Amino acid sequence: MRKNTIPALIALIALLPFTANSIGSISTTPGEIDQDFMTDVEDTSINLSDNVAQHFAEPAVNNAKELIDAFTQVEQFYVARSDAEDAVELARKSRELSQKIIQQVDSKDFDSASASATALSRACKECHNFYKKS
Repeated sequence: MRKNTIPALIALIALLPFTANSIGSISTTPGEIDQDFMTDVEDTSINLSDNVAQHFAEPAVNNAKELIDAFTQVEQFYVARSDAEDAVELARKSRELSQKIIQQVDSKDFDSASASATALSRACKECHNFYKKS
C-alpha cells in the first residue's frame, strides 16, 4: 500500500494550480534587462499556460496580471532606448495578449485563452531572437 503513496502524491501535485512569485521591477544595467526579471517573466508565462490548460481561472488571471505589469515595464524600457521599435511593439502585443487572456478566462473560454497563451509565448520567443543575450 505504501508503494502507491508516492505516485498518488505526484498526481495530486500535478493538479495543483501553478502560482508565481511577483515578478517585481526591471533591474537594468545600461542597455540590458536584468536576466532574473526575464526569468521570472518566462516562469510566469509557463505557469499561465499551465493554469489555462487546467482551467485554473484565478491563478491564470493572477499570472496574466503580473505579465501585464511586466510587459508594461519592458515596453517602457525599450521606448527609452529609442532604437528598438520592434521590441516596443512585441512588448505591447504581449501586454495586450495578457489582457485578452484575462477576458477569455473570465468568460470561461479556455480554448481561446490557450490559443492566446500560445501566441504570447511566440511573441516572447520572437523578441528573444533579437534581444536575448546567449
